[in-house]
Amino acid sequence: STLYCYPSKKADTAYVMPSTVVTIKECAMAGLQSLSSLTLNDGLENINAEAFSNSIAIRNLNIPSSVVTIGYRAFSYWTNAQTISVSHTKDEAAMLFGSDWINNCNAVISYGE
Repeated sequence: STLYCYPSKKADTAYVMPSTVVTIKECAMAGLQSLSSLTLNDGLENINAEAFSNSIAIRNLNIPSSVVTIGYRAFSYWTNAQTISVSHTKDEAAMLFGSDWINNCNAVISYGE
């Protein structure tokens, strides 16, 4: 299934992505101010452009190994107080995602080995 929009004014602080979600659409989770904990599901394959743009409350996000595409500026406006953990190696991530996915992103990014 596809996640089109997570309500930006929803007051939840935690969300677990349903196991059926394969694609997160453009800006689907952008601008979230309350959500500090997000768990992405194994089986997620596509994170589209600006999907998490300006979602500055999320502290740590783990990208599962099932993800094969991450769109342009998917994490724009993230700060160095936020961490993105990618299960792929840095070289694998570069081949799969290119470099545009982290445009305008200052989050700490850790890669698998």
